[in-house]
Amino acid sequence: MKAVAVVAQEGSVKIITKSYQDKQIADILEELENYFDLQIYYLPADSTIIKGDWQFEGNTLEEVLSRLLDRTGLGYMAYRNYAIVIAEKRLLQQRYSSDFYQLLEQRQSITAQSIYGGVREITVGDVKQMNDENTVRIAGKIRDSETRKPIVGATLFFSDLGRGVSTDINGYYAVNLDVGRYDLTINYVGYDELLARLTVFSNDQLDLEMEKEAITLEEVVVESRAPDQNVNAVLMGVEELSAKSIKGLPTFLGEADVIKSLLFLPGVSTVGEGASGFNVRGGSVGENLILQDEAFIFNPSHALGFFSTFNPDLIKGVTLFKGTMPAQFGGRLSSVLDVGIRDGSYQKFKIKGGLGVVSSRISLEAPIKKEKTSFILGGRITYSDWLLNLINVPDVQNSEVSFYDLNARISHNFSDKAKLTISGYTSRDELTFADEFGYDYQTDGVQINVRNVLNPRLISSFSAVYSQYQSALIDPESSESFRLDNGISYYKFKEQFRYAMSEHLNLDFGGTFIKYELDPGKITPVGNASLTAEKELPTTFAREFVAFANGEWDLSAKIAISAGLRFTRFENVGPGVVNRYVNNSRPEETTLTGTENIGDGEVIEGYERLEPRVSAKLMLNTQTSLKLGYSRTAQFLHQISNSDATTPIDIWQFSNNFIAPQKADNFSVGLFRNFKNNQWETSVELYYRETDRLVEYRDFSDLLANDLLETELLTGIGKAYGAELSIRKRRGVVNGWLAYTYARTKRRVNGELPEFTISNGNWYRSNFDKPHDLTLVTNFEINKRHKIAVNFNYNTGRPTTAPIGKFGVGNVQNIPIYSERNALRIPDYHRLDIAYTLSPGFRKDRKWKSSWTLSVYNLLGRRNAFAVFYTQPGLGNLVANRLSVLGSAFPAITYNFELR
Repeated sequence: MKAVAVVAQEGSVKIITKSYQDKQIADILEELENYFDLQIYYLPADSTIIKGDWQFEGNTLEEVLSRLLDRTGLGYMAYRNYAIVIAEKRLLQQRYSSDFYQLLEQRQSITAQSIYGGVREITVGDVKQMNDENTVRIAGKIRDSETRKPIVGATLFFSDLGRGVSTDINGYYAVNLDVGRYDLTINYVGYDELLARLTVFSNDQLDLEMEKEAITLEEVVVESRAPDQNVNAVLMGVEELSAKSIKGLPTFLGEADVIKSLLFLPGVSTVGEGASGFNVRGGSVGENLILQDEAFIFNPSHALGFFSTFNPDLIKGVTLFKGTMPAQFGGRLSSVLDVGIRDGSYQKFKIKGGLGVVSSRISLEAPIKKEKTSFILGGRITYSDWLLNLINVPDVQNSEVSFYDLNARISHNFSDKAKLTISGYTSRDELTFADEFGYDYQTDGVQINVRNVLNPRLISSFSAVYSQYQSALIDPESSESFRLDNGISYYKFKEQFRYAMSEHLNLDFGGTFIKYELDPGKITPVGNASLTAEKELPTTFAREFVAFANGEWDLSAKIAISAGLRFTRFENVGPGVVNRYVNNSRPEETTLTGTENIGDGEVIEGYERLEPRVSAKLMLNTQTSLKLGYSRTAQFLHQISNSDATTPIDIWQFSNNFIAPQKADNFSVGLFRNFKNNQWETSVELYYRETDRLVEYRDFSDLLANDLLETELLTGIGKAYGAELSIRKRRGVVNGWLAYTYARTKRRVNGELPEFTISNGNWYRSNFDKPHDLTLVTNFEINKRHKIAVNFNYNTGRPTTAPIGKFGVGNVQNIPIYSERNALRIPDYHRLDIAYTLSPGFRKDRKWKSSWTLSVYNLLGRRNAFAVFYTQPGLGNLVANRLSVLGSAFPAITYNFELR
């Protein structure tokens, strides 16, 4: 029970007379704050919770504190005439920085968050929780103030320190600071600049919101990132694309496309117009790891390559790693394409879509519970058959092409630190070319992602994925009409941690487990008159165990290093059937001795690989950097295709006792330089790659549903080298970029016997060796609503094998003699595209927004050759024929709309 207090004033010293019974020290300190009109700072330690009885009679504040803290191990320190600091006695004996005392003084006039003259005054942490190291870690999220969506690539710049950080793909950032005051500037394209003055006391979470500009320009920026990231980032060969930049490019038939956009970047090419997939720095299509969030995409194309599987309205960001990839990515030799899908709106219902001449798309998004749970649903469909009917070729008019895809995603925020997303994806393609052949392929998948901020230094990301890809080839009319089905499915579990060990060291580490199931082929006769016999190859299984760690160190203001190590254990497992040959290192159909049955779960063949990766950056000055990189990559899944362009029926094959994992050593060096306040970006990158255990094919190989597939395959080595030059203007009325690539890629197969050798064991060009590639993208911002985009692309024709002579045998005089593999080239390729965009008006409060895009693909109508093939009428001379997939200009108009 508390006694009545008698308070007196002796001269200028305020004293207190008061008694306490069974009272905590913390409660008494709170009363002392109010009575003496000052601030008392202390850590909420157990010693301040001690209860006791105290009697004070005419005691000064100093006397009261001394008695309260006696035997607690605590002491106190007075600051000026308004603050008392209580801490361990050993800490009070240390020498505090001037910032500490400044903060105590400024604390008196600073609210938790206020705004003066457009600058936010923000207090971070609590002075009572200051640590003795005088260091603080701040982490948080930058969001759109209206939609609450995370802003990817926003730049937080601390002018006092001359450095900054950027938000990641989820809008998160983290930074280490000393206790003190800092001026913070936050920028992102299309948003008002946010200015804040931070008063930093202790570790805390600081989430901030940015407001969109009154007028949002269609910035032609290929990256959603900090303006000087190309110079300051440690990794090179990294390209980032935003959904806005993808939609700003001239498109084929008005459909914005992720894969087509990649082809405007240096080091990225394709074997021809309409071909599926893409090639990166001399790698084949199957050497690219393509991810939608954490799900593998085995076929990224619709309509045999004219459209990609990614809906541009649902994309959060696209990142292509074509140089040194971080250790958390692996399983492919050449590159990683990481496509992130965004969350739905947490604030209000929205509709977004577009109507085009051959396809349409629509997306719906809304909160299920505001600020907590949202959904997004998006789909696309095509109706292109009418276009085929306009082409005056009977076979084309009798053809059909159709596809659809559908994405669904539910996101739930348990708190600012914990988030759950559940995503689903399905797509279907059907193509029939007259009565000659058809393709049917589909992808289905579902994934769960859980993100937890365990503490300001540690973030956990867990994902679980199930997906399957199935394809079919249909030959409907021949006497041997058939349907061939194959497919691959998998379960994937991944846990990744990001740990900020210090301001200058960040560490990513974790592990992955994948279980694969492969259906290599099933042939079914079509129709009662078919002579094809039914055949089904046995299902095969594999599992993959991965551990990885990747760290990024800022050794100094000028030097930074990123280094990682990836370990993989890959196992081809039963149940299964293994072929045995007289010599298993040289399998041939004539030397087959029998088969061996492998039990369920038994390891048929296992491989282990260590993959080191390292990059280094040296800042030559504030706008120039030199970078070096090396990485080793391994690939355990092999795309089996002996055609120039991949097709939906191309099969995937596990590494086994006949096919070893492929391996590549990648080296790169680059010089990066920005000009005029980062308005101009330039770079030169050189790369070299050596590849071992490449899969090649015998001449006229038979790959479809072949239970002796290894007898059709050869093993070789490869090398790829080149230079990439990029000049980019990021802002201004006229902006865009120029990219030039000189690239060579060659292979060599030199077996012990002639039948295991290609081109007499000499180096030969790969199918995608195209030495010169030039791309020019120019954008004209006529005014805030009107924009014209012009693209020009030129590249060397790809290699081909062709007749170079003839000979006669008896009465047959025109038997062709073919060149060595890929010794000749088809004609060079070039194309000019143009697009005009009428953007929405400037009113921010407008609910319905719409825009029009008018584009012409292949404006000059050039008949670029996809291939050159030869026919021989009767027994006459061979005749060369040009195959042009698109031999005329293709105009298109697209109406885009959004209700918000």
